[in-house]
Amino acid sequence: SSYFTASNVDLLLRNDARESKIKRLKLEKYNILSFATHTIPDTIDNKLSEPGLLLSLPDKPSLIDDGVLTASEVSLMSLNAELVV
Repeated sequence: SSYFTASNVDLLLRNDARESKIKRLKLEKYNILSFATHTIPDTIDNKLSEPGLLLSLPDKPSLIDDGVLTASEVSLMSLNAELVV
């Protein structure tokens, strides 16, 4: 726990834990990414085509920010993390 200090930790809770905010973060600066959220499988009633992380739903959902961070969206991000949980 001494590894984590206020200067190297960003904690996103509730409305801050939105897909659009995560996409705007410079995630390449983080060594560890930890998501404490729910996930969805690749299909629910044949409406989804890939798994994802469920995040806070925005006031006005859009194709860019629908509250689900999908695997393909993560693959487009610049990441240097040694560990993603």
